[in-house]
Amino acid sequence: MLRSLCLGFLALSLMASPALALEVGGTLSYEAIYQLEKEELARSRLALKASIQEQLPIGRLYSSLLGWLDPKDEDHLELEQLYVDIYTPSADLRIGRQLVSWGTADGINPTDYINPKDLFDPLEAEFRKKPLTMVQATYYGSQGSITGVIVPEFNGQEVPEQVAESFPIEFPEPKEPEDWQERIQYGLRAETYLAGYDWQLSLYRGWDPYPALWSIAQPNPQGDPLVILSPHASYRRITKAGLAFAGTLGDVGLWGEGARMWPEKIRELEDNPLAFSANDPWTQMIVGLDYTFLADLYTSVQYLWQSRGSAFIPYGQDDKAQSYLILQGRYTHWDHELELVGMTNITDGSWVLNPKYAYRAAPAVKVYVGGRFFCGDGDSEFGQAQDEDMVKAGIEFSF
Repeated sequence: MLRSLCLGFLALSLMASPALALEVGGTLSYEAIYQLEKEELARSRLALKASIQEQLPIGRLYSSLLGWLDPKDEDHLELEQLYVDIYTPSADLRIGRQLVSWGTADGINPTDYINPKDLFDPLEAEFRKKPLTMVQATYYGSQGSITGVIVPEFNGQEVPEQVAESFPIEFPEPKEPEDWQERIQYGLRAETYLAGYDWQLSLYRGWDPYPALWSIAQPNPQGDPLVILSPHASYRRITKAGLAFAGTLGDVGLWGEGARMWPEKIRELEDNPLAFSANDPWTQMIVGLDYTFLADLYTSVQYLWQSRGSAFIPYGQDDKAQSYLILQGRYTHWDHELELVGMTNITDGSWVLNPKYAYRAAPAVKVYVGGRFFCGDGDSEFGQAQDEDMVKAGIEFSF
């Protein structure tokens, strides 16, 4: 597998002509994660992230490789992104496999619709996004810009293993749309600068990447048990619309964004006590600010609100609105960096804490230690994840 990683990166390198400008960069890292409650080594991963950029007469060619070796997990190798940029005086065009990032908030973006996120990997510090093949075009006018995205690739995710294990029944694999016209998704964003702030108005029409789940109770003709549960899973269309802003007030950075989601209705979800998804629309909003003290201490605070259910788990039967507070502090002194990120669910009082210390041993070498710790009642959002408490250590080489 290691040979495959090296050959894959070499193949990417050979795509570029030495006669043109070429930039190669990336990281080679090792990370170990130990889960405290389970008393086991959950990760021992050697990972490679590499990117190649080549300037073309009409624009740019970009490609990136992601792969890892891990005896605790399946080895992985993928061509993460591969696209070409075409530049004109008033418009840009990007064609290929890519990641699109919309929104202004830090880490949690209600208006970042295009690429689905993996919400269910407890070992990852950030939500990893799935690259998709698409066409993205941006027109630049005197008052701002308009970006349109067309995605012919289906973005559906399988029922996550963690979700499947939490239910007493096994859900079937949801069926993907077969017609390419049904698979197409659309996104549109208008961006302008007004009253000292950047504003983004966006719209999306596509597929909810997380399938709707429900069960139907049926009489058992055999008599024992009296009822049989028939599980169902289905992908469905969804429409999203949102607004985001960012700017400064003196030395304080300010941002916020919100989106309203309208899922396609499924008849079997109505008035069904065995439904784990819902037909009702919902809203997610986040606002935040940051400030740096004496050039060494960066601080930020964000408030996140969702009108129905958890902001991080798309399944459940609790329709109450949820509120969260996210605090971050990062102190940097010479080659040392100490960071603390905490999030609390204000509604149920649970919280998660992520401390991290990093030391830059050389300009291209960083070592770090850190962890993640959950606290709360057993049935609270973060409290139910206490068996995922962990500590980690790693080293990263940049090139």
